Amino acid sequence: RYEVQGGALCAAPANKNCGLGDTCLPCGLGPQGEARWRSGRTEQPRQGDAPWIVDEEIVHEGNGDDGTFTAKVRLSDDCLATTGSLGSSTNHACCTFVDCGTGNPNACYPYEPPISCSTDCQFFVTTAMNQDCMARGPVDVRARVTVDGVERHFCGTMVQDQEVDLAVINRVGGAFSIASTSPSFTEVAVDAACP
Repeated sequence: RYEVQGGALCAAPANKNCGLGDTCLPCGLGPQGEARWRSGRTEQPRQGDAPWIVDEEIVHEGNGDDGTFTAKVRLSDDCLATTGSLGSSTNHACCTFVDCGTGNPNACYPYEPPISCSTDCQFFVTTAMNQDCMARGPVDVRARVTVDGVERHFCGTMVQDQEVDLAVINRVGGAFSIASTSPSFTEVAVDAACP
C-alpha cells in the first residue's frame, strides 16, 4: 500500500488478475501524479495451473508535485494460493505442493511442516477458507523499497491483519529520498536472508 500523506491511497484492487498482465488501472494520487499496483513476482507452481502472485509492488510513475508518501506493508488474508481462487481443491493442491513438495516449512497455512501431507493440507485449507488464515501468524515478511534506482530490503514479523508504515518517502524538486523507516523492521542486504 502506498499513500500520499493525508491524501490518496494506492493498494491492491479487489480483482488482482489485472496485476498479472500489468493492466490494472492507475491509482490517482492527485497533484502528486499516479501510481500503479501490479505483481512484482509471479509463479506458476504446477503445469496448467493459474499463475500465483507471490510478491506485489506499487510503482509511483509519471510527473507530479513534490510531497511526502508512505510505503505500507499490510498482512492481509492471502491464504488463497491462486489468484482469485475460491476452490478448495486448487488451494489444497498448492498447500501440498508448497509444504510437501518443496520442503519449505514457512510457505503454507500453519507455517509449520504438516505431519501428514495426505490429511493435514485438506484440514488447513478447510480452516483457511472459513476464517482468516493469517491470524495464525506470526509471519516473517520481507519488503523492498526502491528509490532513485537504489533498492533496500527490510525484514520484520507481523501478525493477523497488522499494517506497518515501512518507509516515509519525500519527493523534493522531483527527486525521491527515504526520510525514515519503521523501527519494527530490520534492514538487510539485498541478497541476505532475513534474520
